[in-house]
Amino acid sequence: MARAVCIFAVCLLVAGLTQSNAEEQQLAPLKRSVRSAMQGLSAAMFEKVKKTVVKTCVENGHQDGDDLEDSIDQAKECLKSKKMFLTPKAEFLDHIDSCSEDAVRKVRNCMPEDKKYFPEFIQDLMKSVVTMMYDDYDIMRVDIAACAPDLAKPSAQLEYINCLKRVSKETGDGDCIPKSKAALCEILLPATECLPKWLESTCADSENLRKYRVDYYAANERPCKAKEEDNNI
Repeated sequence: MARAVCIFAVCLLVAGLTQSNAEEQQLAPLKRSVRSAMQGLSAAMFEKVKKTVVKTCVENGHQDGDDLEDSIDQAKECLKSKKMFLTPKAEFLDHIDSCSEDAVRKVRNCMPEDKKYFPEFIQDLMKSVVTMMYDDYDIMRVDIAACAPDLAKPSAQLEYINCLKRVSKETGDGDCIPKSKAALCEILLPATECLPKWLESTCADSENLRKYRVDYYAANERPCKAKEEDNNI
């Protein structure tokens, strides 16, 4: 499920940023709930995405794969240097831009023409999801945290993982980065539906959770709806 992994890695980074607040007692329930929601993602997935990006660039004639890897790793570490939710939303979104600027530029410059959209798309997707998490912070802190014990059950986690696997099989994703944003979104959006469906089937129904499910999907859909640059089409 390599293509899907390219998208799920963004969720992994968001989850990792959130989990870095573990020492803050008031965020502990949120940390647990987000960790549960992201079950099935791992550091290995991020590494796979990174390797795919570097491999694509090297095959396109890029000479220094190690430098590209280092830039991506540095962006990831930089992102964790400010604590999500403890940092004002606008400041944290600027932080994402500043941390990822170098890696985004390098990846865009070394990608084939039909894949140059990819780094900015991932950056925009991350910012959209982070914005949603700030806006729905109280829902995550209270409503999703209340459901965390159910989300943490092996049977519930398996349900979510199986949904991702099923979508991966149905979309027929391969080992390469899709050749257009539209093609990538055809993989992203069906996979995005897995988490709202999981919450709906696992957690007690409430107006707040219904809102969160809608907001989560919309946050992932937003970069797909954004107008593409001419050379990204």
